[in-house]
Amino acid sequence: MTISQKDVVDGILSGINSANTSFEKWSKGAWIPDYAIEGFMVAHIAAALRKRQHEHESLLIEAPFEEIRECSEASRTPGRRRRVLEGRRRADIALFDGKDRSVYVIEAKRTWNRKPCFRDVKRLLALLHECARQRDGTLKAGFLCLTIVEWGTNRREVEHWASERMRQIHEDIREQFKIDGRKMTSKPGRKRWYPKKYCGNEEWVAVPFCIKFLPGQH
Repeated sequence: MTISQKDVVDGILSGINSANTSFEKWSKGAWIPDYAIEGFMVAHIAAALRKRQHEHESLLIEAPFEEIRECSEASRTPGRRRRVLEGRRRADIALFDGKDRSVYVIEAKRTWNRKPCFRDVKRLLALLHECARQRDGTLKAGFLCLTIVEWGTNRREVEHWASERMRQIHEDIREQFKIDGRKMTSKPGRKRWYPKKYCGNEEWVAVPFCIKFLPGQH
C-alpha cells in the first residue's frame, strides 16, 4: 500500500502547525512566517508524513528533480526537457512507495508570495506532466503548502479575512495556470490563535494551507 493523498494533506497541515507552535514556544512569541526558517517547517512536515507512511515507504528532503523523474519510471519525451526542470533544482520533499518509485512531491513556503509560489507551481505542474501516468510514470500528485496569517481586533472578522485570502490564492493560481477545477483542490488546517500575552487586544491567526495538483495539466 501507498500513503493516501488524504494522509499526505493531513500530514502537511499537521507538520506546519507543529512547526509554528514549536517555534512560537521556543522564541517566546515568534511565528515561522516572521523568520527565514523554511527548512524548520519542512523538517516538521517530513516528520508528520513519515508517521503516516507505511514501513516500507520512504521520503527525501531536498530531492533532486532528476531523481524524482528517474524514480517515477516515466518514459522520456523526445527533444529538450522543459527549462523549468533543468539544472540542479530540488523539491522540498518527495515521497516514495515501497518499490522506491516517486509518488508525491511537495513544495513549502513560509507564507504567500506570488512570484516564488508561482515558480513552485510551475515546477510541480512540469513534474506531473513529465512523471505521471500520461508518461507511464508513478507520480500521483504535487502539493504547495504555506501559512496564512491575518490579524485584527475581531476574531470573526479575522477568520473571514483568512478564509477570503485562501480563496483568492486558490483562484489566482487556477486562473494563472488555466487549471481544470477537478485537477486542483485546497484545504486549510487547524487555526493557531496568537496567545493574548504576546499581542494584547489584537487577534492574530495562523492557518496552514495546502493546495493539491493532479496530473493532466499542460
